[in-house]
Amino acid sequence: MPCYSIWNKNRNFNFMMGNCVERSMKLTALWHQSKKSFFVKMQGNDGIRNEIQNIEI
Repeated sequence: MPCYSIWNKNRNFNFMMGNCVERSMKLTALWHQSKKSFFVKMQGNDGIRNEIQNIEI
């Protein structure tokens, strides 16, 4: 089962996804009004970042 911890303020979302204890993956999603989509930045404890665009709602 995925583990989610969601924080919502002014359409900014920070949440943990996956196994929170082992993976401890931080995702930051920013809402783009013009694109009607989220810009997501993912960072793990190893410091690797992946950026995913155009996540529609």
